[in-house]
Parts: sequence; structure tokens; C-alpha cells
Amino acid sequence: MSDPEPLLPCLKEPDWPGSARSVCRRLWTEADSPYIPWLAFGYDQPHTFAFLSREQLSDLKKTEREIEREALRNLRLRKATWHSTSVKLGA
Repeated sequence: MSDPEPLLPCLKEPDWPGSARSVCRRLWTEADSPYIPWLAFGYDQPHTFAFLSREQLSDLKKTEREIEREALRNLRLRKATWHSTSVKLGA
């Protein structure tokens, strides 16, 4: 059996309907603004991102803070890749 996918963070739009049932928090809590995105946690799968639900949190026996630390650590361990693109702007 293969290891489960690593837990990772994922940014979601401010009006994301999944925030009520997922393990997540506002990205910035110092201001009350309708434009601040959610920082959610879950598993990056080949064709989807499976968000960690609040119910699953109790099964893992971890706190939300522990989940966030694990997800950020896993993100730092991922190899970064990018592609350069040239874009002409203007007329």
C-alpha cells in the first residue's frame, strides 16, 4: 500500500462555501474585510484537491494548529518548478 498524499495548504476565495465544513482559517485575521481569502488544508490528488473536513480532524487526533504546521512543512519540502513566459504588453 502506498503512503497517503501529504497534507498541504490551499488558498480559497473569500466567499468560498466550503469554509463552514473544512479545516480552514482566514489568511489574515488582523482586519475585518470581505476580501481576505481562506487558508484551507487537504490533499492534492491527481484530478482534485480533497479538503480536510472538521469531522476528519477528530479522527486524526490533531489540533488545527498542528494541521497547519504539518501542511506548511510539507509545502516547504515540495520541489518548486516554474516556466518562463514572455508576454508583449501594449500596442
